[in-house]
This record gives sequence, C-alpha cells and structure tokens, in this order.
Amino acid sequence: MRPAVTVEEAFLAVFAWLNLLFWPADLLLNFNTAFYMQGSLITRRSNIACHYLRRWLAFDICVVAVDWVMAITTSFSNDTESGYLRSLRSARYLRALRSIRILRIVKSRRVNVMIENWVIGLGQQWLILAFNVCRMLASILLTAHLLACSWFAVGTAVSGFRESWIDLAEIWPEAGHVQYIHALSWVVQPPSVPESRILGSGSFEERLVSILMVVVTVLIIGSSLSILTGTLQEIRTINNERSRKRRELRTYLHSRAAPTELVMRIMSFADYKLERHSPVTYDSDLISPLLDAELAVWQKGHIMRIHPTFDLVSTAFPKVFADICCALQKQLYYEGESAFLAGLLAESMHITSHGAFVVYDAHGEELERYNNKHEFFSEVALYVETVMHDSTLQIESFAEVYTLSGTDVATILLHSPICAGMFVEYAKEFVATYAKTAVHHQKSLRTTLSRNLSVASWKLDMNCAHRALKVNSFYMDLHLHKEKVLQNVRLSGSDVGADPVKPTAPEEADTLSEQMTPKRSQASKASGSEVGTMPLDGDLWHNWPLDSDLQHEAAAEKQEREEVPHLSRQLVKSIMQGQALDVEDLQEAFLELHPERGLHNMYSQQNEMEKAICSCYCLAALVADDYETYTEPQQDAAKLHRSQWEQLRSILHWAAPTEDMLEAAFFLLAVRSIGKCRAVTRQLPPESQKPEEALLAILNNYTNMVPSFERLSPSGQSMVVKSMQLQRGFSFPQMLQGENVPANLMQLRHFLDENGGAVILKFYVVFLLGFLSALQGGHGSLFMTHSNAKNIYLGLSTVQYVLEKEPGFLYWTYIYQRGTLLKRVARTSQDLAILRLACLCRARNGHDYDELQKAYHELDEHQRNVLTSHFLASGIKSSAIVFEFLPLCLENAKKNPHVSVPGLLDVLVSLIEATWASSFSHKITTIDLSNLAGFILVLQNPFVFQTCLSRSKLRLIKDQDYQLDLTEENWNRVNEKPTDVSAVAYAVRDILHQQKQNANPFVSM
Repeated sequence: MRPAVTVEEAFLAVFAWLNLLFWPADLLLNFNTAFYMQGSLITRRSNIACHYLRRWLAFDICVVAVDWVMAITTSFSNDTESGYLRSLRSARYLRALRSIRILRIVKSRRVNVMIENWVIGLGQQWLILAFNVCRMLASILLTAHLLACSWFAVGTAVSGFRESWIDLAEIWPEAGHVQYIHALSWVVQPPSVPESRILGSGSFEERLVSILMVVVTVLIIGSSLSILTGTLQEIRTINNERSRKRRELRTYLHSRAAPTELVMRIMSFADYKLERHSPVTYDSDLISPLLDAELAVWQKGHIMRIHPTFDLVSTAFPKVFADICCALQKQLYYEGESAFLAGLLAESMHITSHGAFVVYDAHGEELERYNNKHEFFSEVALYVETVMHDSTLQIESFAEVYTLSGTDVATILLHSPICAGMFVEYAKEFVATYAKTAVHHQKSLRTTLSRNLSVASWKLDMNCAHRALKVNSFYMDLHLHKEKVLQNVRLSGSDVGADPVKPTAPEEADTLSEQMTPKRSQASKASGSEVGTMPLDGDLWHNWPLDSDLQHEAAAEKQEREEVPHLSRQLVKSIMQGQALDVEDLQEAFLELHPERGLHNMYSQQNEMEKAICSCYCLAALVADDYETYTEPQQDAAKLHRSQWEQLRSILHWAAPTEDMLEAAFFLLAVRSIGKCRAVTRQLPPESQKPEEALLAILNNYTNMVPSFERLSPSGQSMVVKSMQLQRGFSFPQMLQGENVPANLMQLRHFLDENGGAVILKFYVVFLLGFLSALQGGHGSLFMTHSNAKNIYLGLSTVQYVLEKEPGFLYWTYIYQRGTLLKRVARTSQDLAILRLACLCRARNGHDYDELQKAYHELDEHQRNVLTSHFLASGIKSSAIVFEFLPLCLENAKKNPHVSVPGLLDVLVSLIEATWASSFSHKITTIDLSNLAGFILVLQNPFVFQTCLSRSKLRLIKDQDYQLDLTEENWNRVNEKPTDVSAVAYAVRDILHQQKQNANPFVSM
C-alpha cells in the first residue's frame, strides 16, 4: 500500500511540476517576443528566431533538457515508491547536473533592469529606496544560500575520506533544515579562527573554502550596502537641490521684507511648481531626437488627440504629431491669475490641463467652471496674425496650461509638404467658418441678451474645428461615409445631404469601398468584373422585388428623371430667348448643383459649387447679351470694355451654340470640379485621378453620381465625353501661359480630325467661355476684366483656327501677339524665347518684361542658349519638355529673395540638361514641378536651392509624364540659414561651372 503523501511533499511536487512546465513554455514564448535593434522594434518572427538562436536558445535547451532527463529517469527508476522528488535527492549525478540551472540567474538581469526602470519612472522616492533595499537583501540571501550549499557540498565530499565539519558537528542524523541552518551559519557568522574541534587539523580543503567564503561574503555584503548608500545619496541630492531652491527663494523674500501672508502664498506655489517640474536634469545627448519625440507623445499626446484635427494628424502624420507635442510649452499659474484676457491679442493656442478654471465673457460674466479638464482656446491664432481673445480664462487654483504658437506649427509643417497641404486646406476653411460664425454671434448678442449664446461663444473654436475638419479632403479620405462611396451616391432622395459630413467608425470606414447593393454584386460576379468597373444601368440597379418599398422608390425616381429633362431644356430655351438665368431654376434643372441634395454639397465643395453656378450664370449672360449682369461685380477701373464684350460675343457667335450644345455645356460646368475632389479621386484607380480622367471615369462607370448626364441628348453626351478626352493632350489655360508647346496644338488638331471636328471644337470654346469667366467666382464675372480679357480673347482666337492653320504657326503667332500687347516686339529667336518666358511669368506690362529680360541676360551664354533651345522647341520636329507648374515656380521665385528668377532659371538649365541627357524617346516629355513650387516658397538658403536637384528624384507617373520629387533631405534644409561656408561653396560652384563651360562649349541642339 502506497504511504500517504504529506502536505510538504505535495507542495514540493506541485512546485517541481510547475518548474518542469514553466521553462519549456518560456522557451516557446521567446520565439514570439519582439526585441529592439538600434532603436527599432523587430517583430518579424524569422528575425526573432535568428536573434534567439544566436543568444539564449542553446543555453535554454540545455537547461530544460536537464529537467526532462531527470523526470524521465525518475519514471524508469526501480524505486517506484520513492517518487519523483526522492529520486532527485538520491541520484547524485542528477543533483550535480541540476546545478547547471543556477545559470538562469544570468537571464534575470533583464527582468531586474525592467523593474528598476519602472520603479524609477514612478518618481516616488520611498519606492526607489524600498526597491534597492529589497534588491540588496535578495542579493545577500541568494549569495548566502549558494555559499551554504557549496559549504555543505564540500563537507559531504571531504567526509568520504576523512572527518569533515559535518562529522565533527555531529549533524548527519539531523533533519535537512537543521543541516542547512548549520551550513548557513558558517556563511552569515563565520568564525574568525576555525577551532580544531570543528575543522580537522589536516582539512586543507575546508579551511581554504572557509577563507574564500569570508572574502565573498564581505564583497557581496559590502557592494550591496554600497548600492543602498548610493541610492540614499541620490535621494538626498534631489532633496538638497529642492531645499536649496526653496531656501534661496525664502532668503530673497526675506531680504525684500515681504509680508508673511505673501511669503506663504509664494512658497506654496513654489512647492507646486517644484512638484510639477522635476528638478532632476539629464544629459540630452543620451536621448536621440526620435526617442525624445516619442517621450513627448507619451506625455502630451493624449491631450492633443482630444482635438479632432490633431487626432487626424496623429493618425496620418505621426512624425508631425510628435513634433507638435514637443513644441507644446507648459505654463504654471497661481490662484487668481489669468492665462489670457478678453480683448487682448491672441498669440498662441491655449490648452488647459491641470487645475481649476473659470471662463468669463468680454463683459465679465461667468460662463463656465471646470476642474482638471482639457479645453482648447484661440486656435484661430495659429492661422492668422491678428486676432483678439473673445473670453477670459481665470485660474481658481494652482493650474497647468499648455501653449502652442503658430510659428512653431509653421516650422514643423515645412518638413512635411503633404501635411502642410492638409493644414492649409483646413486653416482656410477654419478661418472662413470662424469669421462667419463670429459675425453671426456678435449680431445675435446685439439683438438678444441670451446667456446661452455667450456660454456657447467660448467654444467657438472647437465648433469651427469640427466643421472645417469634416469638409477636409484628407479627413474624408479616412472617414468616408457610405453614402459617399461612388456606387452608393444618389441625388434624388430627401435623405441625401441631410448629414453630408457625418463621420463613421473606423471599422465601418474600412469596408465602405466593398459595399454594394445585392443586384449590383450579382451583376459584377456574373461579368467577372470588379466593383466599380461596370457601367450602371438604371433598370438593373432598381430591379427590386415587386411591390417592395425599394421598387416604389425606384419607380418614383424614374418618373422624376423623366420629368426633369423638361426643366433643363426649358431653362436653355429661355436663356436663348434672352431671359436672365434664375439660380434656383438652374439648381432644380441640374441636380448636381442642388444646395441640399447636390453632388457638391454631398462632398462639401461649397466654393466649387459657387464657381460652377457662377460659370453657368456668366455663360447665360453671354448668350442673352446681358453685359450689365456679366460685369456687375467688377470695379469701374478694371471693368470689361464694351468692345471686349463684343469680341467675346463674336467668339460665341462663331460657335453658334445649339440647345443640345448649351445644355451639355451647362452640365459640364456644373460637374467639372468634382474631378478635383480627393474624396472622389481616391476611390478611383491611380491612372484616373487627374481631374479630367476622374470625370471621365465617373461618366463611364458611375452615372448614378451624375443623373443629368443621362438626360442629355446623345449628341450632348458625346460632346461632353469628347471634350474631356480632348484635354488629355491639350490644356487651354496652359496655352494662355505659354506652358505647353506647338505639339500640343498638333495633338488638339489630330483629335478633332478623328472625333467630330468643328462641332467638338465649338463646344469646347463655349465651355471655356463659361469656365474662364468664373475663375474667381462671384455673381457675375470677377475675373474677365479688361486686362484679362485681352489674353483670353487672343487665345480663343488662336484656337478658332486650329483646324485651318499650321499648329506651329498658330502657336508662335500667339506668343508674338502677346509681345505686342506688352508693347515689345520680338526680332530674334532669343526675343521670342523671352516672350514665352514672359507668358510663363504672367507679365502684365512692359516693365515686367524688361525685368525678366534683365534676369535672362544675367545668365551666362551657355545657360541662355540652353533656355532658348528649350523655349523654342516645338515637340513636332524636335523633342520638347513641358514643365507643369512652372508659372507658379516663377511667381514664388519672385517673392523669395533667397531664390529669385535668375536663380530659378539656373536650376531650370540643370534640369533641362539632365532631361536631355536621359534621352527620352518621346516628342513631348511632361515634368510636374508642383513640389518644387512649394519648396521655393519656403526656402531660406540660396545654396540649398542651387544644389537641390542633387537631392531630388524624377519619378515616372505614366507614359511620358514625370514628377520631380524633392526628397526629405531637401525639405529638412528649408530653414537652414545662409552661412559663410555655404557662401564659399556657392562661389566655388560658380567657378567650377564656368570652368566646365570653357572646357565644353555648348553645341546648339
């Protein structure tokens, strides 16, 4: 019969089995534990396995193998009654092998460091002291335990051939714990001179080990006490520093004979400030900028994420968000102070953090009290230079407030052009919303004495932030509502547009692009095509179950579609009969412009909707010969002349618009700008994200978005589609600025020859008349002044003859006549090149031309020859380069003295030569310079600009279209100030460049 198991044996058995299972589990866990390598967190399992294999895997396998060998040996032991534990105690060779497991202590160092860092991070002095005391006691006890076991092992080994200390002490018959205590007493209380009755006279081994134990004990205990003393000294140093500051402050106050009550208040605030600001300093070189930014995010990120805009930045641009957190400045206030006062200039945004606060309006009326709450004030100060606080923030107790200045935000955004674009878009909408809301609020306060309005006014910034963010294209990209998914758009339901900017949950937004109706899903699967690639069919889309609500809704929608064409056609007829255009009739006839259910309202494009309405309004005025309506918003000094009005009318008379043509033109003007909406283009393939390509993709695949298109006549639909296809190779605004080349006119001619000829050309001209008139919006044309009309009429007259005249002749005739408008005549090929450059620079008079000519002649002969060859290249017989956004680059260069027009031309020469050296096989190579334009605007060092191409990349977009990408290395140097070194480098560069030109004279291409 098996004897009963005692409690002690049961406990040890459980402990043994836990030990047996824990370490194999730890071995498997190490294969799933990430690690840091040079500051980067490595999470790939293959890298983790290799890292573990090189470090601890072999050791862990050996240690775990010892446990399992012992377990297996025990299971086959003859002494079945003794069990696992007794076999472990009796098998000496296994007990010796078990000692290898002591080496696991080496791995405990990692855990010790982690715990120590965590305790120090808490900042509590008593915890730091307690941790070090516990660590010291653990070290002493562990050392004493190991020495006691070693001493007992020595005694056991010696007793094999002579009497050992165990025999002399007569403890063999005693229990195990008694033997352990005897061995431990030798470690903790070793005799100074071992007596002969305890150690044998000839026991050399025991005496040597005894001496070594004394030495080790002294070293371990001494080092542990040293650690404890060092910890106490560090704590004492911190307290002494704090006491020194308090003592100095008290001495200063005493020397100023400050009253006792004031001294107590000051000392109380000083104690608060010392508590909130740690007196401990560190060497900044020990922390890299990236880690410092991560620390700032951990400390302040939770506050900034409360604001919706900064929460978006933290998601889309984490590096920018980290820099913003670093830029936050902490301010501490005493009870009764004011963080800011109503009516004073707001220089930064304020964020309350810790303490009690009271908000007062401009009249001193209390609006709200709150404690330890994060609120944002004066955000508008980040975006405008002069704005006043509309409320007062009073401090009720010791308080903590963060501030963020607009200068710091602008400096941070210089290093992230994409985030800067998002902020610029957001800031424009925020300021516009703030201005409208503030004016409305002030009017409401004058007419009513409502306290609710005053209470709401101090939260004006946050309300404006939510409104501005919800219409931001970047925000809509990340929070696309299901109603804005292209295949789900409907413009004929009363529910559409009710909440056009309602955000969705992240998990919902991730699946929006996959949502579709059951019928469309089946059709897509049947055709084997992806969602969004099959044109919508109204009958297929609304083929719902008979007598269902959806079927009735579809029938009502179909009936509405059949009735609305009468509205658009009647609108066109009334305009052609000379009647004025009514905006409400226009919005009813073209649902895309509806103020509540329209396409622009759905995607929050209010400015674009106003321009679209303005373009239709101006085109209607031209058709109806309504000069007064057309020029109503223009100032008298710049007003369009009557003779110019007749010139525009003559262009329209040449086009001879029919009802179909005019209806199609109104439709295209109404929906043209939807191709620029990021929330729309981001749902399209990359090759369809340019405005013209995006609109074509919508007309082909998503006609549910543009119901008015289906109501056009077949000829009207054809004109719309072909006019958009026409703009793939020709852009009239680019021709006006001399941005394109004669080959683009050749492409226009070839397209017209193959696609309808004069009809498409006339439709395109009619569309341009409305589009160009509304470039600045307004109720009438703000843009078509007498100065702008000269160039536009000249350009339209040129396009009129594209089917009759040779494209090169037309193009250079246009450039030459632009010179005559500037009262400058081109007599040489270089003069013609300068005239084209003047078009690119948007020169308005002869003085502008002369300044440009002067800058041109500041270049050396080689550079002038390169530019002349470039600007005169036609793209028909010789290859040509079209630099998109070059006019914007020139405009920004004129504004920035660190760049200047000659400096830009110098860089342009290098870019032209690099492009020539690449030997592109296309007749026309297009290079997008939009990034360079933004870079020029903010640069502060001419040498950085002159060498920027060496840090740039030319990226192929498609076919012959390229993008000049300025790398992060360039953007990181925009704030670099000019130095003597850069000036010398700039001079050396000029010398080397001159030597190169002398050695390799230019050969004209």
